[in-house]
Amino acid sequence: MNKAIFLDRDGVVNEVLTDRVKFVNKPADVYLLPRVGEAIKRFNDAGFMSLSSPTKVALDLVI
Repeated sequence: MNKAIFLDRDGVVNEVLTDRVKFVNKPADVYLLPRVGEAIKRFNDAGFMSLSSPTKVALDLVI
């Protein structure tokens, strides 16, 4: 059986509404929160597939 972990993106994986970035609109806007990269690597090393859904997709804002 395949294992997966689903992570919310904005505010869980990356910064949002901070001095550096309001929302993620391009790769340059991604600022991972502390220890997130390490945590995702640990999930991947344990055989989990890590997935995240961007807010714009969830809000149907993608053109």
